[in-house]
Amino acid sequence: AEAEARYGTLADALHYVRAIPAGGAREQALSKVALARGKSGDASGAMRLVEDIGNDRLRDLTLMQLAAIPPSRSRVSPEILLGLLRDPQLRDESLLRLVEERAASARLAGATQAAARIENPLDYAAAMEFLTSLELQLGDIRSALKRAQAITVASSQTRALEMVAVEQVGKQGPRSARLTAELILEAQGRNRALRRIAERTAALGIDHEVGYAIASIDDPVERAVAYASVAKTTARRGQHAPARLFLQDATREIADLSDPRKSARALSLLATAHAETGDDGTALQVAAGITNVGLRDRTYQQLARHYANDYDLALAEESALAIEKATTREKALDDLARVLAGRTRATEAL
Repeated sequence: AEAEARYGTLADALHYVRAIPAGGAREQALSKVALARGKSGDASGAMRLVEDIGNDRLRDLTLMQLAAIPPSRSRVSPEILLGLLRDPQLRDESLLRLVEERAASARLAGATQAAARIENPLDYAAAMEFLTSLELQLGDIRSALKRAQAITVASSQTRALEMVAVEQVGKQGPRSARLTAELILEAQGRNRALRRIAERTAALGIDHEVGYAIASIDDPVERAVAYASVAKTTARRGQHAPARLFLQDATREIADLSDPRKSARALSLLATAHAETGDDGTALQVAAGITNVGLRDRTYQQLARHYANDYDLALAEESALAIEKATTREKALDDLARVLAGRTRATEAL
């Protein structure tokens, strides 16, 4: 039956399929013959065979395999085939993957067509996130914003609006970005978007606008993290004077936090930001004050890598040896040795 499906006619293939006793073996034969006809471009024959498969699971799997065949060969669009799946969860998950694949290859029309067939609200909202991201990549901020606002699932809408806001910083200015962030109803998501706007604004060198975004953050922890992150970004641009001002703001915000567990993330950024500005003593002191052992170790690891890249062997080694967990410490020393191996004598790396 498979041979006739590949090299002969559908009628001849069906002749051999019908010779197989009814049951699982015949169902499997129908599936394999359908795939063979699909690969040969006989879409109508493949679909006729699929409809004869009584096992819903096997039928759906066959349709998914047919959908994976390039449309140029199968002569039928994947979204139509996936839309015929009887298992609604499998159907929507498969269509969502198709949306993701098409969005990744910048095929907006095809991704939109596949998304339109999704029925589950959560999967549909996730598909709208992919489409929003694609429209931003294509430079259509207006359409991306409109699509993000139309998403009905709060978490997906928050992420989509955040994507739009961050992209707006460089294209339409920080003020437009902040207005978009204010559309986010969820406080945590809105604060995160404002922090990312501040970081992006600093990365672009628009320092006079950074404070406006941070001032709009109403969560003190997120505000402290934002100041520390912006200080680090600004220092990496070589602007150490404004970076130190942001560091002062971050230090002030962290001092107002009563729970040391909440301040740990900000302190980690603060330590690496001090290192970027050349204030090494403060960097190590701040790192030592982090109460979360795992985060403190990761901070020392980042400091070790920073000092290694600056070829400050003493500070790099001091940071690495301050790591409490043995595996993390050895990883830091390994990174340090690798960096040195490319820049100095082998004996120093050893």
